[in-house]
Amino acid sequence: MHRKTVLARIFLYPAQAQHGVSHTLCDTTDIASTILGVCGVEVPETMHGIHLERGQSRDFVYSEGQYGTDAAPCIGYMVRTTRYKLLTMGSAAHCALYDLEQDPCETHDVSSLPEYAEILAQHKAMLANAVLYRDTSRTHLDMAAAQRCTPEVLLPRAEKLRAFITEQIDKL
Repeated sequence: MHRKTVLARIFLYPAQAQHGVSHTLCDTTDIASTILGVCGVEVPETMHGIHLERGQSRDFVYSEGQYGTDAAPCIGYMVRTTRYKLLTMGSAAHCALYDLEQDPCETHDVSSLPEYAEILAQHKAMLANAVLYRDTSRTHLDMAAAQRCTPEVLLPRAEKLRAFITEQIDKL
């Protein structure tokens, strides 16, 4: 069966057919939450996805990927809002910003234009927050394992770290 057909059968079911295509920003974490919700299963608090059928939406989405060669790999990130897309290549200092309303094919990098400086800074901050703080759940499989620090200790530390990193990003 063709891949597109499989995806259509998973996400286009009879009760949804009248809704048409959604242009809501979503990421892969939203798929499981939406499927659970549609099936009437309560979504656990540990899942970070949103239920797309309930009108929930995201302000932005992000992804990461590796590029380069085996000998010289690099990691890159992308953050996308409804209008802009920021791509970083190795670090936040090496980036490209696209205005998708003006340039839907992403052919003109506007990251160096003064009129986009504030938008660039906002998108870098969104990306840093997403990469560093979005998924703050336990990082091991044994949910009963003892934790070295309580949330009351960890959350203030995380906020202090967030402020420091945001300050450093603002300097770029």
